[in-house]
Amino acid sequence: MSALSGPVAVLALVVAFAASVKVLDPATTTGALRAAGVPARDALVRLGALVELVIAVAVLVSGGRVALLALALSYTAFTAFVVVALRRDRPLATCGCVGRADAPPSSVHVVLDGSAAAIAVVAALVGTDPAVRLLTSTTPFVAATDATLVITGASLFVVSITALPALLRLRAPTRASST
Repeated sequence: MSALSGPVAVLALVVAFAASVKVLDPATTTGALRAAGVPARDALVRLGALVELVIAVAVLVSGGRVALLALALSYTAFTAFVVVALRRDRPLATCGCVGRADAPPSSVHVVLDGSAAAIAVVAALVGTDPAVRLLTSTTPFVAATDATLVITGASLFVVSITALPALLRLRAPTRASST
């Protein structure tokens, strides 16, 4: 079992979750893209989300180099969008990635997405086992533990890009209070 199998499974599960949300309700992502100056329509967002979902499933099932490079490309695109959104003068209420109306782009998002892209590239270069093998090549107890860790990791990733930036903003001193 490759040391990257678990982290890659986490990253693919995050993409699968986010893509599923966008397929079911593309409005938040469409709005975020439009607010960032990208012409977008719900149908195109759904199509892009379906592509993301196919990539995530391919990574989870096969773990092949092409799927891993596609995952890396997805996270690179997410990173680029968040960087552009942060640099624009127009503040965005959400990045649109997980369907939450209150998940604005943040530096936390940039770091996590950039790190995810790097992990996927390394996994493509060195090879990794698909997540399916994590769950089928071990005892039921180990498989359940692995599944729990992957789901927990994916949940923490999503919480980190949605709730953590808001918590950090609450903790940061305001300019008015520092004078």
